[in-house]
Amino acid sequence: MTSVSIKTWAPAERPREKLQQSGSSTLSDAELIAIVLRNGTKKQTALDLARLLLSACNNDLIEMGRSGYQQLSRIKGIGPVKAVSIVAALELGRRSRFAEARRKEKLHAASTQLTSSSPTSRSFARRILDHLTKQSEYHH
Repeated sequence: MTSVSIKTWAPAERPREKLQQSGSSTLSDAELIAIVLRNGTKKQTALDLARLLLSACNNDLIEMGRSGYQQLSRIKGIGPVKAVSIVAALELGRRSRFAEARRKEKLHAASTQLTSSSPTSRSFARRILDHLTKQSEYHH
């Protein structure tokens, strides 16, 4: 049994094109994973493999992220190359969350400094807060 290639689907249904047209937030976890996988096998599309992978991890991205590439590569159709790509993508997401949390902590600390210090310290804290706010806006 062979699956129908994603290339034959209507463009609006293809994960890559859907992301380009509507943004990443409109895609399901399976569609995002399919993009990371890049392609499927003779019997399964990348989206089929992504759904299989999610199912193997109880549809839990945290569990998937905790799985090592060795564990993920044992899933039929995934293999070590696709497993490494998935682990790397999930690690980037994890690092992004931590970077955002650190940025928010810095903004909070600068804001606290503004309200509880001398005028000179508040002026300095205001400059830091303005800088961090601009950085935050740049990254979004």
